[in-house]
Amino acid sequence: MKHIRRISLWFCLPGLYLSLSAQQIVQGTVRSENEKTPVERVVVRLSVRGQMKAYALTNEKGEYELHLPADPGHPPVLSFEHLSYEKVEQEIVPRSQTRDVWLREKAIQIREITVSAPQIRLKGDTLSYRLSAFTGKGDVSLEDAIKKLPGMEITPAGAIQYMGKNIDRFYIEGLNMLGGKYSLATRSLPATSVSEVEIIENHQQIRQQQDRIQSEDVVVNIKLTQKAKLKPFGTSDAALGYAEEGWLYHLRFTAMVFSPRFQTISTARTGNYRPSSERELVNHSGHTGIPNKAFSLLDISSMGSSAPPVREDRYQSIQDKMISANTIHKLSENASLKLNVEYAYLRNQHAYSTQSTYYTNEGNVIVTEESHPLVKTHRPEISLDYILNDSALYLRNHLLAKTRFDKNHLDVQKNAQRIGQYREAHQVDISNKLEVKNASESISGISPPTCNTTPLRAAGSFFPTLRPDRERASPRPPPDIPSTPGKRPVSY
Repeated sequence: MKHIRRISLWFCLPGLYLSLSAQQIVQGTVRSENEKTPVERVVVRLSVRGQMKAYALTNEKGEYELHLPADPGHPPVLSFEHLSYEKVEQEIVPRSQTRDVWLREKAIQIREITVSAPQIRLKGDTLSYRLSAFTGKGDVSLEDAIKKLPGMEITPAGAIQYMGKNIDRFYIEGLNMLGGKYSLATRSLPATSVSEVEIIENHQQIRQQQDRIQSEDVVVNIKLTQKAKLKPFGTSDAALGYAEEGWLYHLRFTAMVFSPRFQTISTARTGNYRPSSERELVNHSGHTGIPNKAFSLLDISSMGSSAPPVREDRYQSIQDKMISANTIHKLSENASLKLNVEYAYLRNQHAYSTQSTYYTNEGNVIVTEESHPLVKTHRPEISLDYILNDSALYLRNHLLAKTRFDKNHLDVQKNAQRIGQYREAHQVDISNKLEVKNASESISGISPPTCNTTPLRAAGSFFPTLRPDRERASPRPPPDIPSTPGKRPVSY
């Protein structure tokens, strides 16, 4: 019985050998036709009359191997497919063989798709507006665009309000370069250069106090487009017109640079039909340095003179000039140095006359009054601000030097009586404020001696003298108070 089993096993092994040796194998390598390099993950299929019988994927060397069916009945078809190459099909004979293939690259037409970011996104205390979703062709500046954002407003003075509350700070890419004078940016930055406007509520600017003291400050952060951060750019506008009183003009140019560690905005403007420099240089945060009560009590611009009942731009002759240069440099991750320099000049003049007739039994009484007010203002200012703001220490040193020179002439003639007034005031403020805060204690307001002075000189006299140091016999305005060029005195 054992002998029979050995004979049976002896005959089964040759049968298994014959079955394996009869199986056909197709193998080869797939390469790129242009680069002659192996192509990985090519789908290789073996089909008979449209039905797939075997398939394989090429490896990193471009190699593949397939087993042919024992009796296909019809000639097999070998196909090679890859997304980046043209399809190749070859009819083969049913036997073992090597098939190397070269594939030709093809261009792929990808369907166009549009990806739209949400118009408004809320994450924690930060609300982000995608600016392009709210602006149109008529929105030129950032100020124009902000007026379109829900919950945000721009006051006539240029202050930004969110939910009826003035914002506390204005950042551009996380840097506070302009302080409260952010109208220089909102009226200069093109709306197309801004990608997002972020509203950050409960913002604690001092990192050392972020986990200890709750803040109610509201901050605006401007996110720029990639194009605006690649290279310097600028904006300009000009206007020219002619009216009965003469030529009117306006010129304005702004240069800007925004990089991760450095920002600057410089603006120069001049014009003669409206006082614009004071409107752009207004400090919306209200921090103006040393409070000067003496100067605030002196209304140097009006001199108490009357004005005609028409709009100021209809009778005033104005010369307005302004230069502003602002820059901030990020010294390290938590330290920055900021420099702001500005100068503004305003000359405002007009002529105004009235005539009143009183009817009496003894005849008519005619009273005439003519005035020639003239105001000149020079306002240079420079500030240097160093801030170190990390989790262990907050240190800020703010150096401010600002001056103001005002001169006012008022020449009034009432019938035959002439009154001349002259007044000038000079304001000089120099201050330095050092503020230090750490985890255990807070020391603020450490300042070296400050300088604040407001000398005042005023004079008044009757005809024929307008100023104490200048006599005049002519009833016309004095030499340094020329008649309004190109504008007629307003009378009625």
